[in-house]
Amino acid sequence: MSADLMSAGMETFLPLHVVEKKVGGRRKRVMAPVISNLLFVRAEKQQLQTFKAAPGRERLQYICHHGGAMDKKPIVVPDEQMTAFIRIYEEGQHELTTELADLQPGTRVRVIEGPFTGLVGTFRRVKGHRARRFVVLLDGLAAISMQMEPSCLELLKEE
Repeated sequence: MSADLMSAGMETFLPLHVVEKKVGGRRKRVMAPVISNLLFVRAEKQQLQTFKAAPGRERLQYICHHGGAMDKKPIVVPDEQMTAFIRIYEEGQHELTTELADLQPGTRVRVIEGPFTGLVGTFRRVKGHRARRFVVLLDGLAAISMQMEPSCLELLKEE
């Protein structure tokens, strides 16, 4: 599916991780999506609608905010969040989870030093870690966190 979307001119991102599965009676380490049945796509709404309308693609769905029956709107991840999420994911020194997705953000910070300069996220305690971590939340979907020295961060003023 990802290749079809890319050939239609859309960007895609599928976060993967290693899991152990039984294959033919043997345990094997394989790559699997971090969030089952979720593929991030960057495209204009009309472009996606046209793609979904093609035969065999009727079952593709948007993940929507849960509100009243009439309030369901597709979740749109802001570019800034997605860019930060992908950069941290590609570095490989992170923890990716869906458990933090519903938490309230911590102190908003910007990275001012190192390979992640310019990324914006929060600085907060994460269960299972002694030190606070730099966290990028994809609202309602997932969160990615990594260890970062506080000296590499600057506090952002509340907007």
